[in-house]
This record gives sequence, C-alpha cells and structure tokens, in this order.
Amino acid sequence: MYPDDPLSFQSKYKTKEQAVCAFIQSRFDGVVHSAPLYISGVRIDYYIVVANTMLCIITNPHCRINFEELFGKNSAITRVIVIVFNYNKYVNERGHNVNPMLYMRLPILEEEIAKQMERIVAKQNLEPVEIVWLFTSVNPSTNSQ
Repeated sequence: MYPDDPLSFQSKYKTKEQAVCAFIQSRFDGVVHSAPLYISGVRIDYYIVVANTMLCIITNPHCRINFEELFGKNSAITRVIVIVFNYNKYVNERGHNVNPMLYMRLPILEEEIAKQMERIVAKQNLEPVEIVWLFTSVNPSTNSQ
C-alpha cells in the first residue's frame, strides 16, 4: 500500500543490500549502481558525479581507500565525498552492540545523501576527501558482517 515507505523496502526485498539499492534508486536520479567501481580492491556500490565532485556510497564498513592517490591533479574530479553506510550491527560510542532495523536507517541515509548533494551544489565541500560514517563502530574493525 505504501511503496515509498522505508519499511516496504525492508519487507519487499530478500537482502538488506537489495533493499538499500532499491531505496537509493527510488530516491535519487543519476546514482549509478549497475557498474560499481573497484578501487584498491574496495567496491564503491553507488556513485554520482556532481560538478567536480564524486559522491560515493559504500555499504562495506571495512573499506580503506586512498582517494588522494586515485584522484590526482590531472583528474576532472577534484573532490570526493564518501558515505560509508553499514546495514549490519555495530558497536556504538558506549560500547554496546546495536542493530537498528533497516527501515529506521534508510531515512537517515536519504537525509545524508541529500545534505551532501546540497553542499556540493552550494560549493561548501572544500576538502579534497570527506568521509561520512553512518551506523559504524567507533573502531570499524568491530563491525560484523
């Protein structure tokens, strides 16, 4: 009955990865998922280039990428914003294992993507590389798969 509700995405798809993919594609035009990028052995699941900035969304919280090496001075892309989104359980700041339902996390992901796109359009992203961690452990090595 409510196809755009985040809870619908969680119950409609078999895996969290499929639900996240369908959710992002339903909310944002131009985000590429059909051909993920592999950089230094890490998969960038979703990306879009806006102006001279590449906005990347990664669903692997264990990623470690050297973006400075990838996007050199000769590249048309001079800035990168990476949103690392973890849909599995994680350890919060207090040291507790937490695992909020996916339908509670998806609106926060949507808000973050929209916020970063607005920053790009307003030319507020001044750093060459910015990384935003959503639902990840204080120590990323403790994220579970």
